[in-house]
Amino acid sequence: MSNRILLLLLAILMAGVNLAGQRPGPPSETRRSQGPVLIKDFEDPESGEEKVLPHDPAQARKNYEIGEYYFKRDNYAAAENRFMDAVEYDKSWPESYKKLIETYDKLEQYESAVEVCRRFAENNPESSELGYFNEVAGEYRSKLERQADEKQENRD
Repeated sequence: MSNRILLLLLAILMAGVNLAGQRPGPPSETRRSQGPVLIKDFEDPESGEEKVLPHDPAQARKNYEIGEYYFKRDNYAAAENRFMDAVEYDKSWPESYKKLIETYDKLEQYESAVEVCRRFAENNPESSELGYFNEVAGEYRSKLERQADEKQENRD
């Protein structure tokens, strides 16, 4: 009798271990590096076009936090998308612009970083942060020039 109970418990335990290992989707290592994937309600998968996002500071912060998650895991493409969404939800919040610029720096997309600075200035002409963004834009213009010079040297 006790052998039957022991075998039954062992079978239940084995079934539980077996089920825990059977998860749909990509291997756990891939999932861990990419983090959670949230579906955006403003994307239209049929047309590929995005809707204009309403001003929503709370949603901007949520996208910023998700972008931070990706950024810390070196998934800069995903982080870029989330920081761009944060900018679109709250065009006056400088932190999302700053993190987007930092992401472009990691991707060595200096022209995009300059464009983000320009967009901030365009969207917030009265901001106290304007000086910072003008200074950063100058730094990235210099990096762009150095990058172009290096490419030219490599061609020669």
